Amino acid sequence: QDQLGCLQSAHKHLKKNGRLVVDVSLPPTAQSAAYSQGQFHFGHELLDADGCVVQWRLGYTADLIQQTMNCTHILDRIDHEAIVHRDIIRFSQRFVYYREMELLLKTAKYELETVYGDYEFSPLCEHSQKMIFIARKIDMPAI
Repeated sequence: QDQLGCLQSAHKHLKKNGRLVVDVSLPPTAQSAAYSQGQFHFGHELLDADGCVVQWRLGYTADLIQQTMNCTHILDRIDHEAIVHRDIIRFSQRFVYYREMELLLKTAKYELETVYGDYEFSPLCEHSQKMIFIARKIDMPAI
């Protein structure tokens, strides 16, 4: 109900034929969720504005029945004296499956135009990590 309410609220604020973009992560599969439960994986390493190394690790536990993930991100900033400054960010999120989002959009009076698998506009495929839905507002005639 919350997801549908959000889409319906956005619908009210869009202009005629307005577009809505919904960017969500692809849900974990049963196999990947079992493999990754409680393990931390290396994400990225980059340099911050001061030239210090920042390492990002992430881990999660997934409940495939409730469609929720408890995520932990660990950011280690290694300064010029090799001292590590750690930030830990925890949050929970609900994931959505493709067909579920398709139905939510239709119910909220949107027409699905396309779905991309990344920010480079690649088609959605089994290796995609994102689902980027582009939907057009359907204007219902007044009765």
